[in-house]
Amino acid sequence: MTVWWFATLKAEQLDEVLEIEQASFQRPWNRRAFEDEFACRDAVHYAVLSPGSRRIIGYLFVRAMSSEMHLLKIAVAPRWRRCGVAAWALRQCFEKARSRGFERMVLEVRATNRAAIGLYVKLGFSKIGTRSRYYADTGEDALVMAKLLES
Repeated sequence: MTVWWFATLKAEQLDEVLEIEQASFQRPWNRRAFEDEFACRDAVHYAVLSPGSRRIIGYLFVRAMSSEMHLLKIAVAPRWRRCGVAAWALRQCFEKARSRGFERMVLEVRATNRAAIGLYVKLGFSKIGTRSRYYADTGEDALVMAKLLES
């Protein structure tokens, strides 16, 4: 079984994050968007590191909002996809959120992103709403999903 490392992401690692971001999204965040997240006091950022090289192979950006953690961004490097990295990283994030007293995790996902929706459902998320025309680039709806972080 492969063991990845889960660590707090640092601003100095942004170039590695941007590389994965560019390979993962049609409309990727730019450097400034990530820098703004690093500057936000309610934001938390995690990296998944490969077992050998300890290079970043995935990342998560979340924000604390009242009793919730809001997942803003998750991505995995192309060669590490379909290896369980995203599910493992989310489970690690759930544990961190629980230990900090958060009661649930919330996210938005494109209504057409069946792979992501399937992962979220498998991990215990359920649909709690829809945000019409949420994505400015396509006018696509977002599903709002939530998971209780039971202890």
